Amino acid sequence: MSENLQKESRHITWEQLKERIQVGIPFVHRIPSPDGEGTALDILVSEYGAELSLRVACRNTDKPELSKLEELEVRKISTISGPMLEVQTRARILYQEIYGFFVSVADKVQLDNKEALEAIEETLEGWRELIKTQAVLSEEAQLGLRGELYFLRGLLKAAGSKALIAWIGPERQPHDFRIGTLEFEVKTTRGTSHTHIINGLTQLEASPNHSLFLFSMRLSPAGANAGTTLPEDIEKTRESLDQKEKKQFDRILRTHFNYRPEHAGYYTLRLQLADTPLLVPVDTACPRLTNDLLSSVPLRSRIYNVSYFANLDDLGYAENSEKFTTLMASAIPSLHHQILNEPKQ
Repeated sequence: MSENLQKESRHITWEQLKERIQVGIPFVHRIPSPDGEGTALDILVSEYGAELSLRVACRNTDKPELSKLEELEVRKISTISGPMLEVQTRARILYQEIYGFFVSVADKVQLDNKEALEAIEETLEGWRELIKTQAVLSEEAQLGLRGELYFLRGLLKAAGSKALIAWIGPERQPHDFRIGTLEFEVKTTRGTSHTHIINGLTQLEASPNHSLFLFSMRLSPAGANAGTTLPEDIEKTRESLDQKEKKQFDRILRTHFNYRPEHAGYYTLRLQLADTPLLVPVDTACPRLTNDLLSSVPLRSRIYNVSYFANLDDLGYAENSEKFTTLMASAIPSLHHQILNEPKQ
């Protein structure tokens, strides 16, 4: 068996792994050894994809040093199968790159016969500069964060700083915000219409006994002395929080969005609303694909990693319209109830 064939037959693609992560169910993916007798490595994904880890058997004497990469933790753990080295990250924005890192470690261990610690340290050194360059948010990630901050500021204005509890997306929940039985998925674009990419067949499915809404925003370049930058949006949101919530907010930005205040100088683009945001009920009048809708498609089990564009122009309720205001006003009592029943820390 050639080396290239060995690699291809042992590893799933990033697209396959990404789809399983998006489902939100914890799982373990095993990378088998080429001969079936050597070292196998496990990739672990926690609930809602909160953590991505690699585990490989090591020697009792192995003592890994602290990782030189901010987003990777390397440690030695004890398992029922014996001592293992675990490489773990919570930086979801880097999962694709770090999956490539895991594949490199696996190939060094299984194809080059390197010890686990040597393989990890060698790969860490080689990937350090590459992963560092990924620290600045992509334009897509910036847009997504700006949209969620905009929606969050509306909640904070209506219900006070404790409304931060409604922002559940960072806790790896299926939608961005939840208030009582209402869920909200925020979508932001710089396009000329309210058209958004929908990732997967579950993104536009409400949780059981909940109603789902899409909050659609369009942003456009503001020019000089107008609009806001991403750091300004963050600071504007932060000003609405009390001290405890500020700490939680900063943690969310760092661990979920990989935002670093020291990188503020990279985010200089000034954007402003291109038109009035829309709140669209996800119902029979909303363009969407779901597993139920596609259940009768021939060979459905062979179709995966579905992404598509949905146009929401002229649907739903414009922000601050009577229907929008009535719906959001009805949610505030539920939000206050969530706040009052929040577990004490």
